[in-house]
Amino acid sequence: MELWNVYKMIKQRSTRNPDDCAMAEMTSICGLMFRSRQNARSLIVAINRIINLEVRLAPQLKRYGQTMKAAVRSGNYSLEVPYVVAHLIKEAPKNYGDIYVLSAIGKPGQVKIGATTMSLSKRCYMYETKDGYPVQIEKSMRVATPFKLEKAVQKLAILSRVRGNANGDSIEPALFTEIGLWRLRAPESAVNSSC
Repeated sequence: MELWNVYKMIKQRSTRNPDDCAMAEMTSICGLMFRSRQNARSLIVAINRIINLEVRLAPQLKRYGQTMKAAVRSGNYSLEVPYVVAHLIKEAPKNYGDIYVLSAIGKPGQVKIGATTMSLSKRCYMYETKDGYPVQIEKSMRVATPFKLEKAVQKLAILSRVRGNANGDSIEPALFTEIGLWRLRAPESAVNSSC
């Protein structure tokens, strides 16, 4: 069992239900399982906490705790984090990189706010190879913790996002006026928070 896939589902539920404390705590527990690379015994303790929290979920929601527990007990599980998101889990306090705003000619007004520790030209090449159309960096800034800053800026920009315009590619369905986009600033407390 890929425990990462369960973590993603639990985290998505929590994001959709920001006032549900049980879901938030389950997300936190799962995230810690990946950040601390726990052994099987510690995983069982964490999963038991998830099982106890699942009691508080709405009856129609699927529970994952017992399945996770069985997988860990049998040794048939993986704590591997997919390469494309591993940097989000492992970001060091001074992991210098760039935060950027990326656009594409075929998607006027839509941009991707992203972060990377690789070169910006390599990051653009990766988007172009995956999505099949040219992209360009509109603005970028070198920062100490690019992925935390990216998350903080995305939280500030959430009201400006437009859902349902993506076709499975990497340009996120975000619609900003140019003036509004360049005014986005993440307060230092948001960047340095543990969120």
